[in-house]
Amino acid sequence: MDGVEEVEGAPRGTQLTARHWLVLAVATFVAASGSAFIAGVGFLLPHLHTVVGLSLPRAGVLVAMPSIGMASTLIAWGWLVDRTGERLVLVAGSVGTALALTAALVADSFAFLAAFLLLAGAATASGNSASGRLVVGWFPAHRRGLAMGIRQMSQPLGAAIAAMSMPLLAQSHGLGAAFAVPLGMAVVSAVVALVVVTDPPAP
Repeated sequence: MDGVEEVEGAPRGTQLTARHWLVLAVATFVAASGSAFIAGVGFLLPHLHTVVGLSLPRAGVLVAMPSIGMASTLIAWGWLVDRTGERLVLVAGSVGTALALTAALVADSFAFLAAFLLLAGAATASGNSASGRLVVGWFPAHRRGLAMGIRQMSQPLGAAIAAMSMPLLAQSHGLGAAFAVPLGMAVVSAVVALVVVTDPPAP
């Protein structure tokens, strides 16, 4: 059948359709969006120090905030995925990230900027918890390793996108333009997760 892949030696009834690969693409993009934000703030350290005028310790605090936020909520997001499903977590986390980054754009003090970066990191962790489980849930065992390998590409891919865009935008247009990259990716993540993703069938 067109658009359906059957693998010799796979269990009967395990077929891959174009929708499986589309869900994988969305899961990978959502995770890449989070990676772009977490890594991207680190790439702004020279700008924060030399242009914004922050001391290295204060700039380092801002760089650390997203990672601290992510580390503090990964388990909680995983717990929520177990109870509500992947789609809700992906959409809610992406919306939360977008809102926190929007607030960071208009923050008028170091404390507020640090707090909003922390909140954005906390919301971004949703993609790490839900996207991996989404792939495992949708892909049968005979294609799960390949699918998870593709999904794991999200981390270096997101970091590469941030490295090639955020420092350049910060230098030419300011800090707000740099943050617009992960903000835009978070908005797209929320939309595509809402439109494309459905929770995998229960085992």
